[in-house]
Amino acid sequence: METSHATVKKKRYHRSQPPASKPSKDAPTSHKQRTRKLSTKRVLADKTDVLTNRQPLRSSRSAISSRRPSEPPSTRNTNHSDDSKENKPPDGRVLAVFNRVFSGEFYEIPSPLSKLVRVFTSSTFTDTMVERNALMEEVYPALKRYCRETHGLDFQVVDMRWGVRDEATDDHMTTNLCINEIHNCQRLSMGPNFVVFLCQKYGYRPIPSQILASELDLLKQVLKDNHEDVSVLDLWYVQDSNAVPAQYILQPISSILVNFNNKRIPKLQEQDAKSWWEVEARMQNLLRKGAKTCLDKSMFTADQMHNYYMSVTEREVINGILNAENPNEHCLCYVRVIKNINLNQAGTASKFIDLLHKQINQEAQALLENLRDQRVPAVLRPQNIRKSCVEWAGREGMDPRVHADYLKEFLSDFYTSITSMVDAAMRKHAMYRDLFFAEVLQHMWNGIQGSNIFGREKELTGAKSYITTNNNYPLIFFGEHGCGKTSIMAKVATESRKWLTSSESDSMPVIILRFLGTSPDSSSIGPLLVSVCEQIAYNYNPALRKTAPTELSKLFQHFKKMTTLAAKNKPLIIILDSLDLLSKMDGTDELLWFPPSLPPYVKLIVSFSSGTGIEMTMRRLVEKEDQYILVPPLGPQLGKHVIEKWLEKVGRTLTQRQWEIVNKALSHCTLPLFLKLVYVTVARWKSYSKPQDVVLFKSVQQSIHALFDRTESQHGKLLVSHALSYITAAKSGISDSELEDLISLDDKVLDDIYQYHLPPVRRIPPLLWSRIRADLPGYLSERAADGVIVLNWYHEQFRTAANERYFKNLNHLQNTHSAIADYFLGIWGGVPKPYQYTDLQKQRFGVVENEGLADRKVPKQPNLFKNKEGDKVRYNSRKLNELPYHLLRSRRLKELFNLCLFNFEFLQAKMCCFPLQGVILDFEDAIAKSEDPEATRQLTLVVDGLRLSASLLSRYPWMFAFEITGRLLPLVGDNNDIKNLLIGCDLESHEFNCFMPANHCFHSPGGPLKYSMEEHPFAVFGMALSSDQKMLASVSNQLIVWDVHTGDLTRVINPGIEGIFLGMDLSKDDKYVAAFSNNNTVSIMSLITGDHINIDPDGMEGQMEIGKVVFTEDDKILFWSTSQYYLYDVDGKLLHRERLDPQMGKKNLIEVFYKERKSVRFLTWSGDKDDWNVTMVGREENKLLTPFKFAASLAFFDSRFVTGIMCVEDENHPQADCDPRPIMRSGRFSRFGPNGAPDELCPWLNSAPIVHLAERCT
Repeated sequence: METSHATVKKKRYHRSQPPASKPSKDAPTSHKQRTRKLSTKRVLADKTDVLTNRQPLRSSRSAISSRRPSEPPSTRNTNHSDDSKENKPPDGRVLAVFNRVFSGEFYEIPSPLSKLVRVFTSSTFTDTMVERNALMEEVYPALKRYCRETHGLDFQVVDMRWGVRDEATDDHMTTNLCINEIHNCQRLSMGPNFVVFLCQKYGYRPIPSQILASELDLLKQVLKDNHEDVSVLDLWYVQDSNAVPAQYILQPISSILVNFNNKRIPKLQEQDAKSWWEVEARMQNLLRKGAKTCLDKSMFTADQMHNYYMSVTEREVINGILNAENPNEHCLCYVRVIKNINLNQAGTASKFIDLLHKQINQEAQALLENLRDQRVPAVLRPQNIRKSCVEWAGREGMDPRVHADYLKEFLSDFYTSITSMVDAAMRKHAMYRDLFFAEVLQHMWNGIQGSNIFGREKELTGAKSYITTNNNYPLIFFGEHGCGKTSIMAKVATESRKWLTSSESDSMPVIILRFLGTSPDSSSIGPLLVSVCEQIAYNYNPALRKTAPTELSKLFQHFKKMTTLAAKNKPLIIILDSLDLLSKMDGTDELLWFPPSLPPYVKLIVSFSSGTGIEMTMRRLVEKEDQYILVPPLGPQLGKHVIEKWLEKVGRTLTQRQWEIVNKALSHCTLPLFLKLVYVTVARWKSYSKPQDVVLFKSVQQSIHALFDRTESQHGKLLVSHALSYITAAKSGISDSELEDLISLDDKVLDDIYQYHLPPVRRIPPLLWSRIRADLPGYLSERAADGVIVLNWYHEQFRTAANERYFKNLNHLQNTHSAIADYFLGIWGGVPKPYQYTDLQKQRFGVVENEGLADRKVPKQPNLFKNKEGDKVRYNSRKLNELPYHLLRSRRLKELFNLCLFNFEFLQAKMCCFPLQGVILDFEDAIAKSEDPEATRQLTLVVDGLRLSASLLSRYPWMFAFEITGRLLPLVGDNNDIKNLLIGCDLESHEFNCFMPANHCFHSPGGPLKYSMEEHPFAVFGMALSSDQKMLASVSNQLIVWDVHTGDLTRVINPGIEGIFLGMDLSKDDKYVAAFSNNNTVSIMSLITGDHINIDPDGMEGQMEIGKVVFTEDDKILFWSTSQYYLYDVDGKLLHRERLDPQMGKKNLIEVFYKERKSVRFLTWSGDKDDWNVTMVGREENKLLTPFKFAASLAFFDSRFVTGIMCVEDENHPQADCDPRPIMRSGRFSRFGPNGAPDELCPWLNSAPIVHLAERCT
């Protein structure tokens, strides 16, 4: 079985090997040892067991969880570090945090724990090029493997110096982007987030890109007073009055020196580049002179003056270390001193130390020493500062061969330090890393961040009224995509406690909030309800915390039962946003879980987008129009107010002319999404922007395409289009590191990026993607998927626009899927990938070869990761989820079959970490897109085999090889793909299960048996198909409903009767089932809500059992005994009861045809086995009909009230028909004689279900 070990060459890492190759000293060496430790843990009573020894949520084929409870020890998807440690019971502070989070209190809660290690590296670049290249080559891949395999974390490095081109300096925004990236690393990273290399070079000191207007005006005035020419400042700094307060903005270089980026004419570009450095030096000199004078005159503070002397590296250190929270837990500083720097080699020496006129720049050195030797040590402890000293070597100063020992120790120390910080962070946050806690916390933070809304008083008032009054129905927000439903739901969640406690001071509400589709456990109904039920149990009855059943139908009932725990002083509020974003895998649109009415003290608030399948179902469930709140667009006036507030928040405004443009756009659309697009656009407008640069569009889609146009123009069409194509094509999204890997494998993009220089490592510079992300704020969301944080479009409209824009060319769509498939296959993991030199590169760099080879530093992609001992496993969920999807869409069917769908190792791994239905969906996806009949046939055979085995495999996935071999063994002769699958089962299944069938031992697919539905505990005496033939309802002592097309159990209703049901009927609208038992109990069960009513009819004492139950044409419930019939409505109310009129005879009642009370027909029979005669009696308009006698074999065709009854009239057996409708009187029948019915009736006769009355009545 393929494995991946996070090993690093010993010659480099003599001090510390990656723990993936060596288990933690605390890790148990076997499953027995681990089990023993878990069993001896001291668990706090009541709620605290959520923090200790918590088992993964149970999984089923109905998508309950991506983790399975019943995997064999060797295949558990465990966390390498934390499962091997004893979790200490929580202290009071931690428990208080858990209580606040689980009860939905939106204050003093921790930030969500990250699944990412993201480290910003800061240096002046040229002085540490050797070290950084070695890190890129050797350590970063090892750290990525360690974090992934040991902790299930993604590892990313943000190196904003590497690969920076002149274009990056053109708009002077690089420094701001670096600071933003530092803050992102601090926000997202688990453990280390900032590493600085402070050596002997202070580094580049750019002039500020923005200066307060009042400050620059003061500087210019001081300079003028000193007779300085400030015209160069007037040219390059333009005042922007849209900034509040006003600022001067340094203009893009190419806006004045137009050839600065013109690489096609190198001579002109070189001239402009030289001119810029001269201009910058002049402006820098002027600004420093002015700042020094202002300080001397007490017009400036020292910090204000220092702003004009500061290097980029110092700004990064201030933000990354000096102003950071707990820097000793997150930051490292490396100081390397080179002795005997040869100043005679000024060109080389200037890479390592600041020079001025070929001498050491003393001003820069003083600033560096103050930062490196005083300010940083005052904050970081000594063990976080690593110092080393080397000798100057030859012409290059630093030489990897000469300084090999130094590099070896440096790389080993860097690896050890980073992994130690990661391990320490994981230990520190172990209490908060409970998966259930993390899920709830993430949704609460989403609520906090999304609750800042303007207006919407009507909608919020409606929600407040609902929460604070008696209303036992759900509240439903709906509206078109992008209308602001999510923000309203967030606001309702954060305000609900205040609303309730202001009206009832002793109320302690429990608020449960989920933004659906934003995490794996909120993306499908199974995991969602398990999570909600567990949160309810934590607050009301902790003993019920782990009692959620795996089967969906039972889970639906469990959810409704759990809501009954709410109490008057502790009401329950459940808020579920975006029902339409739930996975359709579980038949979400049917809303089988949704309670149309609620228990006391429970509120349920949901939202969905208009025009979805869910809306039609919801209207059937909740018919009260008062429970629906339409979320309309904001309107032009409020829309403008919102944009004003957003601009005010970031210190911006607009000119009068620009506001007129905004008002015109808002006259066409005021959806919140449109407002956000408008805001992002106008926030970039300057007061001096040209008219052609201040344009808005009329719709969301036009605005999105304009955003894409602007992003492509600024960052390069090829880079942007390919990056956004990967995000759009991904099944579940793409992580930052995956996206950088994919672009680094995309030679079309790299050839475009590296037209004019050759990189030290052939990868995309991290800065490029960071700049693109910065221009798409709020439109790319970070979500958890398959154990990592992925990027995906926040709004569906962006996905639609990206598909329209980038995938019009179907070849590009196929190539994009193929590239993602290659990545998850791991084709280039650790393998150099060839590339072609462009003609321009050959000419510019004198390259002779046509082709080169470069390791792109992308990871290998095994199906599962494990250490050398093999006792710890982490499945590669990203590969297992994404690979089949992309192989199919890139039309690489042979690889799809050989590596996925007919590959035992792949299928077994996926079954062990995904629901069985997820595996089945891969097959169904392939069948739907297959154009090869032979391939379709084999795919169908395998997926049918999985369905036949579903009841077992959903609980015991490691039985896959046994089950599939026992079913498909007879089919290997003519099916090569199936043969390959079974060979894999035979050779590799012993790692999961030692049992293998030697012969065919189960039903094979392809026959009449499609599913084995094995949930009924007793014999089934009644069943019926729904009118659309999609659902099968059946009864024993309970009602069970299956999906006919998938074989999934969709609902179980146990009415708690004594005895067993003997028959049932399904209402015409498929909403209700009525069933009768051998104890004369009639149960009315709702297929929509799962509610039931049991009826014990009066007057049944001493009689035979109920004979039959049916729904009338108007869906009333009709049932009868031998002497009387009953009519009920679906609410269990008796409408009519009638005994058989003695004038109609004294025989036993065997069938009733009911249209209305005054028009009814009865079939009666003496009950004597030797009596073959049946009599039809009844009344029409309250007039008795003449009895009609006939022999006892009947056939009904179609509806009883539409066609007729075929019968045998007498012993001569002539066939006749009669119609029980009022227009037909008994006795009016047609004789067909001994030759039978005419041809036109033969289809009726042949298809009619025969009722043998004598046999049934006995």
